[in-house]
Order: sequence, then C-alpha cells, then structure tokens
Amino acid sequence: MVALKAVLRELNPKKTRGPDGLTANICIAAIENEMEVFLAVANKCLKLAYFPTHWKTVHVVIIPKPGIEDYTLSKFYRPIGLLPILGKIVEKLIIGRIQWHMLPSLSPKQYGFMPQQSTEDALYDLMKHVKKEIESKKSGTPYFT
Repeated sequence: MVALKAVLRELNPKKTRGPDGLTANICIAAIENEMEVFLAVANKCLKLAYFPTHWKTVHVVIIPKPGIEDYTLSKFYRPIGLLPILGKIVEKLIIGRIQWHMLPSLSPKQYGFMPQQSTEDALYDLMKHVKKEIESKKSGTPYFT
C-alpha cells in the first residue's frame, strides 16, 4: 500500500492521456478509491507473469522539433510514445520491488541504470581515483568495463 501511494504521488497529473483515454487524475482517483482492488490486480499480474496487452498498447504521436523552417525531412520530427497510465503504475510497482531486492547486492561502483546515479558521478569518482593515484606517485592502468 505504501509503495502504491508513493507511485501515485510521483505521477504528473498534467501529462497527456494514454491511448485508453484515461488521464492521470482519473487513474489516481479510481485507484485511491479502490486501492486494495488495484493492488490485487497488480499482484495477480506479477504472480501470473502476465501483463495485459491493453496496458502495452502505445499511441505514437509525431511532434515537430522547434526552430525548424523546413519540415520535409523525417529527422525534424520526434516520435513520442503514449502508454496507458495504469500499465505505467504497475510497471513502477514492479521496478520498486526489483530494486528493493537487487540494490543492496550491487556494487557501489555500479552507475548505469541506477537511481540517483549519473555519468557525472562516475566521472567524479574516476577523477578522484586518478588524483589519489597521482598524489601517491603510483602508476596504474585504467580499466573500464
């Protein structure tokens, strides 16, 4: 229940509706009204390893890039995929469960695909390590994976 409330708080109510026509506000209101029912559905999806096809349906909208005078080339457009909000909520619940189980066992030097970790963090740690090696007058070979 706590995880679901956190996911609902993170939803942006101003985002456009998904292909099912449901807005974030509608989904939030419905789920808050029947939280146990939605959690039962989400848990059943996880238990059965089943994700409803309707929640995977994407509606692609083509948006022109700003500041372009001639839109004759496809590179001047940007496709945006709109997914059903109910599916996004279930995905975020599943991601939260996976992270809760996996994050403690991962190396603190893991930067890719990690929450609150960025390229800047990796570069900062690399520069800190290089500086330490230079100051200690040791020679070393960088190793990247």
